[in-house]
Amino acid sequence: AFERHLLETKGHVEALRDVLHDLQVRADPEESPALQGLVEEHKQLAKQVSEGGPLLGDLAHAQAVAATEHLEMVAYQSAANLAETVGEEAVAIRLREVMEQEELALEQVERARAKLLAEQVESERL
Repeated sequence: AFERHLLETKGHVEALRDVLHDLQVRADPEESPALQGLVEEHKQLAKQVSEGGPLLGDLAHAQAVAATEHLEMVAYQSAANLAETVGEEAVAIRLREVMEQEELALEQVERARAKLLAEQVESERL
C-alpha cells in the first residue's frame, strides 16, 4: 500500500506542477515546517516504541502516515478553496481530485491501523 501511494504521490507532484504551469506561476520547492515537525515527531515516537516489538513499531509508522495524510488533505483543500475563490474552477476541481486520493489513502491507513491494534490486543491476551 505504501509503494502504491508513493506512486500516487509522484502523480500528485506532477498534477501540482501542471496546475502551476496552467496558472503561469513559477514556484520552487521548499520544505514544509509542518511536515518536518511530523517527521521529527515520528522519529521520537519510533524511538520510544522501539522496545515494544514490531507491532507497536508498525502502529507508530501508521500513526505517522495518518498524520501526514491529514496535513496533505488540509493543504489541498486550502489550495482548492483559494483557486475557486479566484475563479480557477478547473484548478479547484483538479486539486480536489488529488485530495480525494489522499482521503482514500487515509482510509486505507486507518483500516491497517485498526487491524494492527486488533493484533496487538490479541497478542497481549496470549
